[in-house]
Order: sequence, then C-alpha cells, then structure tokens
Amino acid sequence: RSKTLGDWKSSLPGKTRSLWTVPTPAGMVLFDFILAIWIVGSHWSSGRKVLLVRPHAFTLMQILIARVLGWPILIELNGVTEVEFKSIGRHHLLRYPHIAQMAISMRLATGILCVTPGIKDWVMERHGVSPDRAIVMPNAVDPESIEGCGERDDMRRRLGVGHDEVLLGFVGSFSPWQGVIQVVDAVARMDEQLKFKLVLMGEGDDHD
Repeated sequence: RSKTLGDWKSSLPGKTRSLWTVPTPAGMVLFDFILAIWIVGSHWSSGRKVLLVRPHAFTLMQILIARVLGWPILIELNGVTEVEFKSIGRHHLLRYPHIAQMAISMRLATGILCVTPGIKDWVMERHGVSPDRAIVMPNAVDPESIEGCGERDDMRRRLGVGHDEVLLGFVGSFSPWQGVIQVVDAVARMDEQLKFKLVLMGEGDDHD
C-alpha cells in the first residue's frame, strides 16, 4: 500500500473535478458491471481518482479494478454485516458472499469510514484493520437542506408536541437492524403519566 489515508487526504485539491459514490442495492449487478467498465475507461482522464464504496456482494469487482489501477479506495461502513443479516430473520442468499467479499475488501482498502466508534472497534477486531486505516465519520446532514422548516417551537406545535412534553425522534430507514419496532414496543410499555411524543420519519420494510 503506497499511500496511507492521511497521505491521499492531504494531496486532494481544494475542489475535486467529480465525486462518484457507489449505491449498493443487492440487485444492481448490472450497474456494478457498468461502473467497473467506467473505472477502467476514466483512469486515463485528468483529475484525482478515489473510489468511495459502500460494499455489498458485488462491489468487490470495482475494488479489485481500482486497486490494480492504483486508486485510493475508501469503504463506508454504516453497520455490522453479521448483525444486519441476523436481524433480517431468514437465511439470506447473499449472506456468505457478502461476508467473504467484506473480508477481502477490508484488506484492499486504503481507508475505512465508520459511522460509529462501535463499528470501528468491530472492523479492527473482526478484520484486523489497524487504527490508522479506520476513522470515525458520523452521519451528518447539510444544515442548508433544512432551512425554512421553521423555528423549534413552531415545529413542535405542528407536530402536536406540548410545551411540557419530551419529544423522542427517529429519522432513518425502517430496516430490521435499526430496531424501530423495538422502540415502538418500548414506548407502548412506558408509564402513561410520562409526558412525551414519539415521532418516526423514514421508509423501509418495517414501515407498516
């Protein structure tokens, strides 16, 4: 590995020519194949090249090509693979290919972006990744994208939250590993005298 995570970060220009991210739905094999061809075709164009990917069972192809071409490879992890498959509650066909390619990808990556310290600990323990290659980069939101939504008190009134009530909120995907159902169940068991409102925002398999 010719460059460390800090090396390529410091060498990036202030403004990059373009940034491509790789979506990871399990059914996008064709897209992954096309993207692999694009990686090869764009290698000789101008500009700094970095592959940023959230791995699944078919992204290893792009990672291998990028490694051969000498591109820095960043892997984004927003969950623990084994926990996600276990929470689905059935024997998923992509479970073992996904876990196998994950182990290979961890070894080939220049850096791993972990959204929580717990995921970083798992990466280092499960895949033997050194601390200098795994960094914590929490999920975030662009403040400008929510401008104009109103002030705090106005939003609470629109949501029907009283002045003396506690607002509990969740924004994200309603997937089994997020534990949204467990949150709703826990709230249903709480003391009725407690003054609070629960607001859930998102979509997914557990939406209904």
